[in-house]
Amino acid sequence: MKSQSDFQLIKDAYKSIERRRYRESIVILEKIAASGRDPYPYFLLAVACLFADRLNRVEEILGRIKSIDPNYPPYVELQGFLNFKSAPDFETALGIYVDLANRYPSDPILAKCLKLVRDSGDFSVLQKSARLHRFVMIPKPPKHLKRNFVSLKSPLGTGRPGKKAASGPTFFTSRTFWIALAVLIVSISAGIFLSGIFRNFFPGKGPARSLDSIDRVSITGTDFDLVRKIGTGKEPEFYGSASELSDDFNKAKAQIKSGKHNEALYLLNRIANSNASFPVREKAEFLIKFVNDLEYRDFETISFEKLSKKPYLYRGFSLKMKGRVANLREKNEKQFFSLLIDYLNGNFSGVADVYSERSVTDLANGKTIELDSIFVNSLGNNRMYLIAKKIKINM
Repeated sequence: MKSQSDFQLIKDAYKSIERRRYRESIVILEKIAASGRDPYPYFLLAVACLFADRLNRVEEILGRIKSIDPNYPPYVELQGFLNFKSAPDFETALGIYVDLANRYPSDPILAKCLKLVRDSGDFSVLQKSARLHRFVMIPKPPKHLKRNFVSLKSPLGTGRPGKKAASGPTFFTSRTFWIALAVLIVSISAGIFLSGIFRNFFPGKGPARSLDSIDRVSITGTDFDLVRKIGTGKEPEFYGSASELSDDFNKAKAQIKSGKHNEALYLLNRIANSNASFPVREKAEFLIKFVNDLEYRDFETISFEKLSKKPYLYRGFSLKMKGRVANLREKNEKQFFSLLIDYLNGNFSGVADVYSERSVTDLANGKTIELDSIFVNSLGNNRMYLIAKKIKINM
């Protein structure tokens, strides 16, 4: 077990990074990270090594984070940034962030990065000038680390809380000793975190996941309020009661199990963008990712006008679209193009940027196509991002 002072050391390391004292951070974090299995100290260590130009250590540290939690958001963002910095061209970099935004639709940093790359007038300038803080969120030390870092070095019944050790202060500062049984109780009641729970629910990616596991994702109980009665003003959706929220959540679960994936995503996206409490929104996001990872889904036609009114409600939707191809680019057997949606006689309802992981023979500018795709996000100005699943060229 770790001591409470270790948490203070992590805070010190974070502050050292803020003050650009990277070598100091590395010294602190090397010892702390090696003795635990939380990804946060490793992430801070990787950041410090990057800033200190110790690139030979970064790959090893990232490998360690991946073995602990490959879906840890700061790790995903950092790996994406490094891949972006080494991308040989605009198309490759764009594909990196389109893929990440599709796999992690709830991460606002990845959505912002996708927009930065898409809107860059000169990719080479953006890539050269890109700084880590703009592409990666470096969070403050999470509070759960403080709850986990407890010292059991002092035998029970010796010493008094709040007093310095008889040997005097050391580099690690004086320690307050917790009773092991109390720690166990606290850990059981408050230390079970959503990420760990859902990694057990959804251990892998793809259709092999059991639909029965959805029943284990519940928002019933008295551990937290389901809705925040007073919103922050930033939520586009609002629930007036916990029962209304529960009805939508349970309905979405039933729709996933019955194969109505788009209908489920609509409700889950509404919850994720509402005044629901943080634990509820987290569970909604995990179910959104569950649907996104499914291999077989039905594709549905929805008008561009409807999609553009509240695009956040359609994240992850499987959509049928038709239109005309423009601005086609191809690199490494991947294709990027603009789709002029519902194109007819020079008129169209909107524009979508499309990314296809497989090159389609005979696809060319001016061709009209029918497209099965996944809606990633909207970048505003009546543009959206789609990942192509099937392209049919009309003759």
